[in-house]
Amino acid sequence: MQCLVAALVCALLHRFWRAQRQRELHWDGQVWRLHTPSAPDGIELGALFVALDTQHCLLVHYLVRGSAWRGLWLWLDAATAPQHWHALRCAVYFGVDNPRALLPEEAAP
Repeated sequence: MQCLVAALVCALLHRFWRAQRQRELHWDGQVWRLHTPSAPDGIELGALFVALDTQHCLLVHYLVRGSAWRGLWLWLDAATAPQHWHALRCAVYFGVDNPRALLPEEAAP
């Protein structure tokens, strides 16, 4: 039974991974923007938090302004643009002085 559950989880993760489309994340010194084929001018993002850092990949979660729960998970990979990886990591970690200030008051710890 455990093998069946594991196989199902792997199949679902594989399907999810294949469905991902390439997007570009940009930091202009003030806000993060996510550029997609359907939004070439970019969608302004709220607070960005690092959930996992493997040095060559980052799993980040951005929160919509004014919401503690709504957001999007993004997988950032150094192989996509290695020449910008260091700058991206610096911006992710040091770009916003206090990202929790973008959250609603009741969600802030």
